[in-house]
Amino acid sequence: MAHWYSAASVAIFEYTLSAGAACFTGSFSVSLLIAVPTAVHALQGVCVRIVSAGLNHTLAVSDAGAAFAWGNNDDGQAGHGVAGAAVRVPRQIEALRSVAVAAVSAGGIHSLFLAASGAVYSCGRGDGGPLGHGDTADQATPKLIEALQA
Repeated sequence: MAHWYSAASVAIFEYTLSAGAACFTGSFSVSLLIAVPTAVHALQGVCVRIVSAGLNHTLAVSDAGAAFAWGNNDDGQAGHGVAGAAVRVPRQIEALRSVAVAAVSAGGIHSLFLAASGAVYSCGRGDGGPLGHGDTADQATPKLIEALQA
């Protein structure tokens, strides 16, 4: 079994302030034990504002509110709809394409997404109820946490 490490756990990020915009663009890597910052070409041209590194997966949010995920996906924590194979390059989370994401948090085996509207979504392993849906079912696609709705 291959082990995947989040970029934040193995490398120092190199980032630059984008000209004319108050956001960071950066060099993020998903390869094992990267000794120097390495550009991830899948995010080229994306103005990344937020990055959250989980145990073995990484989440990012662009200045436009698009959510991206990559890394381990054994329990659906990458939110791409199917649990299983690792997501080797950052991909936008299709289920959140119409949601303006304001913040993310990558847990050990689950992920949380805060929408600009205040809605909260979660995905990943449901054992023990960390997803907030009132059950212990795994979620491979971000699901709205109904209990947090006003």
